[in-house]
Amino acid sequence: MHVGVCLRDLRREYFQLPFEASKPNVTYRETVAAKTETPVLTKSANKHNRLYVVAEPLGDELSNAIDERSDFLATRAKTLVSEFSWEKNDAQRVCCFGPDYKGANCWVNQTTQVQYVQEISPHIVAGFQWASQQGPMCEEPMRGVRFNLVDCTLHSDAIHRGSGQILPAARKVMYGAVLSSEPRLVEPFYRVDISCHQEVVSTIHRIVTTKRGAVLDERHQPLDTMVDVVAELPVAESFGFATLLAAETSGKALAQCTFSHWQTMDGDPLCSRGSASAVKINVIAKRIRKRKGLSEEVPAAKNYVDKL
Repeated sequence: MHVGVCLRDLRREYFQLPFEASKPNVTYRETVAAKTETPVLTKSANKHNRLYVVAEPLGDELSNAIDERSDFLATRAKTLVSEFSWEKNDAQRVCCFGPDYKGANCWVNQTTQVQYVQEISPHIVAGFQWASQQGPMCEEPMRGVRFNLVDCTLHSDAIHRGSGQILPAARKVMYGAVLSSEPRLVEPFYRVDISCHQEVVSTIHRIVTTKRGAVLDERHQPLDTMVDVVAELPVAESFGFATLLAAETSGKALAQCTFSHWQTMDGDPLCSRGSASAVKINVIAKRIRKRKGLSEEVPAAKNYVDKL
């Protein structure tokens, strides 16, 4: 509603000419819903280096802790073991988080007795930052994904395992791991605080439900007929919500939206058939790719996975 008012003022008072405004864009995240069954193999361009990677979900609690707790990165090894039941060895071998070295994705080196792995670590980290910033499905940032480097085979000559060979291979193997691990889209949700008259509460329930939202709480004021309703609403469904709410309740309800959380969407973005929800998610992925100038079809895992 605020943006609509600004556009109207710009059109009528300042610009004084007709113009078209695009629809608001929603930023999604990419994640995985299950662990990769078998390690994904990707070879470098010169075929002399091989990376074996497994992807698995971090979980909502850990992802939220990384995003919200300012001291998490400084105490990550201790916190991962004591609060999230990680193996001590894995917690100590977290190479980095991403994107931007602080996001809710991590890269773990699980290799043992592999030569030269420390030398290529900066190249793998750079590939991880690139991949976590632009995921394989829609080039949206990843969230809640843990990548485990379980094994690798490297050429003995340093010139054949440089950045030009390892960095693209690292990005490619992470894409293959994500697409092989039940990929999912994650959408943002608003917390909606609604102050309304008691007689329009049922109308608010109906409007929120039609917008794929849910009413979480109702608080009746003891001294008057006002009710405070707390609901959650997908950001994608929030456009026009305030206008619809005012129209349906004759101005007897006022809503305030603030960001609440990220929630994984049910349905495979790679599947264009099946249930209505799965088809809808596939349509969303295609729409995002089209907006970014990419081919509409979401790539398959076989595009990033090499054979032995």
